[in-house]
Amino acid sequence: MAHGTKFRKTSGISTSSLQVCTDSREDRLSDLPDDIAHLILSFLSLKEYLILSFVSKRCRDLLLTMPSLNYDAPNRHLGRRMSRTRYMNFFDRILMHRQTNKINSLRIRWALYRDTLYRIWTWLEVAVKCNVEVIDLEITEGRRLQFIPPVSLLCCESLTSLTLNLNRCSFVLPFSTVGFTHLQSLSIKYVKIQNDSFCEWLSTFCKSLKELTLEHIEDVHNITIKISSLERFFMLNPIHLCHLNVLGDMLQIIHVNWRFDSPVGKSLKICAPNLKMLTWNGNPTNNNCVGDFIHLEGVQLFLEPKVKAHQNLPGVLHCIRMAKDLCLHEIITQALFEKGCLPAKLENISLSIIASGLHDDLVRAMVFLLHGMSNLKTLSIKYSSPATHKKVSGFKMNYWVSQNLKFIGQVEVVVIELFNGDNELELAKYLLRYGKKLKKMSILHSLPLPSNIITKLNKYRKCSSTVIAPQKK
Repeated sequence: MAHGTKFRKTSGISTSSLQVCTDSREDRLSDLPDDIAHLILSFLSLKEYLILSFVSKRCRDLLLTMPSLNYDAPNRHLGRRMSRTRYMNFFDRILMHRQTNKINSLRIRWALYRDTLYRIWTWLEVAVKCNVEVIDLEITEGRRLQFIPPVSLLCCESLTSLTLNLNRCSFVLPFSTVGFTHLQSLSIKYVKIQNDSFCEWLSTFCKSLKELTLEHIEDVHNITIKISSLERFFMLNPIHLCHLNVLGDMLQIIHVNWRFDSPVGKSLKICAPNLKMLTWNGNPTNNNCVGDFIHLEGVQLFLEPKVKAHQNLPGVLHCIRMAKDLCLHEIITQALFEKGCLPAKLENISLSIIASGLHDDLVRAMVFLLHGMSNLKTLSIKYSSPATHKKVSGFKMNYWVSQNLKFIGQVEVVVIELFNGDNELELAKYLLRYGKKLKKMSILHSLPLPSNIITKLNKYRKCSSTVIAPQKK
């Protein structure tokens, strides 16, 4: 009874919950191999760890040898100091008694109060001593505080992946002369950068870095990433950024999501001769300098050009003309048509248009684009919500025939998602009748199709082509 009273005072868990655990005559967990038991325990919360630690010595030993630790405190306890202290003391004991048992991964989700900063430091330092490989730290509160990582973390030779989600806390480097020499993946999110030399520090000391993600970075106007080992770079929703320079011979994937009110004073420079995949969302800058990507395999451009940025679009298209797969949003497709922005020839063999509907304006823009794509083998038109309310008068098949599009003799695969029906079906008829090499056409739809639609389309198809109409789920 005394033990139950003590447990109730320290954990706040009712004795009825404990009774379920202690009165069970069959301890299935103790009979399992350690690796399977650890896998099961990895799905538990910190509160459940606390309960489990009172069940048996075997359970406590399993907690002390778990290769992956998840310190995700319940939200309702974060604002209560006594509850915070109770959970922190429990986690302190787990780490203290682990000694040097290896930690493969450590995930901490906690509020950064002044009385918790030292605890977080201590946990990170213990993890370093246990040769931790993966750390994921998420700060749930504490926007006005500074987070300074311990020097031991920067020098950790076993650490290969680090994720810092700081909830707009300030990130300050303790020294600019040490860095993550063995780190391969670094993700920094929702943070205010206080060091002017942060990017220079990354490029100088993170020599083994292969993947870098910067998301919602604040207070940095100029970012230059030049890391010789970097293969994948993600810049997502920066704030206050004016100039972005990305350079690297090993870069294969670049994803930029950057929006702003005006392109004036904004620039983007990419020098990555071996780039294979480029995704660019948001707004084009007023000054773009991107290399000639001869190894490019896929490009996704979901750009919304501002008035003064239209003139730079031909240069962007020229640089990606060799990409095998090109995916465009309807907004940039229409912008290219309206401003007459098109290089002499695009070598893309696959084109995807993401649109809210195949309305009349988009039909004209598509024709303009297809005139420069004589080698096109795959054409895909897919839906993105919300649905369009623009004019759809119905461009008949004869309109497409009159355009003398050269790609019609090369296209082999077509995917068309039905929006309002008329323009899509007329385009489908044209492709089926005049596509000399067409092998397969897929008509995607969310609602059941009228039975006569496929019958009508089959009248236009050649013997060598097939038409299928799978319904989207």
